[in-house]
Amino acid sequence: MTAAGTVTANADGTLSLSFPMAHRMAMAVIEMPETVYKFEGQEPYTVFSVVPEFSGNYRPCLMSDGSYRYLVNPVAQGEGATLTGSYDDGNKEFTITPSIETAGKYKTYKVDGGYKEIEHNLQAGDFYLKDGTLLSEDTQLTDAQKAACVGIVCWVGDATATDPALKRDFPQCTHGLVVSLKEFGSVWQSNYDSQSSIQSWAATQDFYTQGGYYALNKDVSFGNPGGIQGYNNTQILKAYDKAFAGHQVTVLNYVDKITEEVTLPEVKTSGWYLPSPRELVELHSVMEAVNQSLTAFGSDKQLFSSGYWSSGESSNGNAWYVNLYNGNVNYGDKNYGNYVRLVFAF
Repeated sequence: MTAAGTVTANADGTLSLSFPMAHRMAMAVIEMPETVYKFEGQEPYTVFSVVPEFSGNYRPCLMSDGSYRYLVNPVAQGEGATLTGSYDDGNKEFTITPSIETAGKYKTYKVDGGYKEIEHNLQAGDFYLKDGTLLSEDTQLTDAQKAACVGIVCWVGDATATDPALKRDFPQCTHGLVVSLKEFGSVWQSNYDSQSSIQSWAATQDFYTQGGYYALNKDVSFGNPGGIQGYNNTQILKAYDKAFAGHQVTVLNYVDKITEEVTLPEVKTSGWYLPSPRELVELHSVMEAVNQSLTAFGSDKQLFSSGYWSSGESSNGNAWYVNLYNGNVNYGDKNYGNYVRLVFAF
C-alpha cells in the first residue's frame, strides 16, 4: 500500500499530517483441488486435499481455508507474470497468469476444479475407486471406472469404535469398510505350533500389553462373532509372522499379494487386512448387494455361499471362519481350506 501525505494548518497554529492508504497491488487466490463427501449422520470424508509445489522465486501464502494467496501487480489480460506449480508428486502441472486490472481487487483461480463437496448416500454395494472416489451401487460403470475400482463398500459405520489398533493408527477411518474384488483359496496356517496359540504368545509381548490391542478371540464363540477388529487382529498376526518364520500364518500371504497389486489412497484408508468374524457376518448380511455390484466385473468376482477365513484364532490348532451361506460362525483346523477375502476401512 502507498499514501500521499497532506499537511493542513489548524486554528491554533499547529499542523496536521494525513496520508490515506491505497492498495497498489492486486491478489490472486489459488484454490487447489479438494473433494469432500458429505454422508448423512457421519463426519465429512475428504477424498483428496492437494498440497502443491510452487516453482520459481515466489511462495504464495497458505490460508486457513486451504487456499493460497499471492500479491500481483494490476495488469491487463494476458500481461501478468506467470505462476507455475505442480501436484500429485509432480505428475500434474498448472500455470496461472493473473489478469487483475484494478488494485485492491482479487480473483480466484481454481486448479483442476478446486474445492468440491458431494452429497452421497453411502451404502453397501457402492464402488470405491483407487483415488478414494465413491460411486453409487446403481452406477453403470465405464471401462475406465472398472479399471479404477478397488473394492465394494460392504459396511457403513465407525470401525474404530471397536478396534483399538485401528483407532490409534487410522483415527480418520470412521466411515465404513470395503471388500476386495479378488479372493483366494487357502489354509489358515499350514504349520502351526501344537503347544502354543498365537494369542498366548502375543499376550506376553510388549507391543500387545502396552500398545492397546484386543485378543484374537475376544468375545467370539459359536453364535457370537464378537466385534469389528480385523485390523487389530491382522497386526498381531503380522507380528507373530515376523517372530516365527517356521510357523508363518499362510493367509497373510494374500494380504501382501493384494497390497502389492491393488493401490489404495494414501492416509485415507487402513490398508488391506483380514476381516474379523464380525466383519464377515456383516458381509453376509449384505451379500446380495455386494454380489450385484461385483457382477459388473464378471462372475469370477462373486462371493460364494461357502466358508471364509477370518483373522480370529480359536486355539493353537483352529481358527474362526464364517459360512456365507447362512452367516454362522465356526472354527476349523488351520490346515483346512477356505476362501480368503480382504477388507479395508476408510
